Amino acid sequence: ERSLYFGENTAYQYDGWVSPGFRNRNLGKKMLETKLRYLKSRNIERVYSSSNNAPAQKVLYALNFYPIKEIAYLRILFFKKYKEVQLR
Repeated sequence: ERSLYFGENTAYQYDGWVSPGFRNRNLGKKMLETKLRYLKSRNIERVYSSSNNAPAQKVLYALNFYPIKEIAYLRILFFKKYKEVQLR
């Protein structure tokens, strides 16, 4: 299995999702903005995120997140394949 390790003052948030009944109200962006304010208050200087769904990616781009690498991981029973491509 793979593990993610980050330095001090760094946070990782995985994806974003809004329940269908609450979509199209800008809630995903508002939730992420709230999370980022909280992290800043805790002296977090860098935030990494991972998402493979288009609406969440749109929110990330709107808040000035940008891709730095692509990671693909495939696991079927005992077969494991990992690929990483640095973008920046």
